[in-house]
Amino acid sequence: MARRSTASLILICATLSLIANFPSGYTNATINTAVASVERYIRDSFLIRNYNITENGVAIVKGVIINCWFIIMVFGAIITPVVTDTFGRKSEL
Repeated sequence: MARRSTASLILICATLSLIANFPSGYTNATINTAVASVERYIRDSFLIRNYNITENGVAIVKGVIINCWFIIMVFGAIITPVVTDTFGRKSEL
């Protein structure tokens, strides 16, 4: 019986992990479908400022834009328990 419970727990955890990663996959997919437009926007915005950006520079700026969401997600995951305990939960609980 314990073996079945362990298998069920692993299956539930794996399913929830897969479901929880769907928003991240969507975020990556929306940026990746518009790569040419994003790169053109980066190049044009630097050219407007009279700054010639290299391909490596475009790649770095694009990487920062894409990954800034994930950095904020980590920060939010760290700070959320403090905020919910302080402001969101009743003291009786």
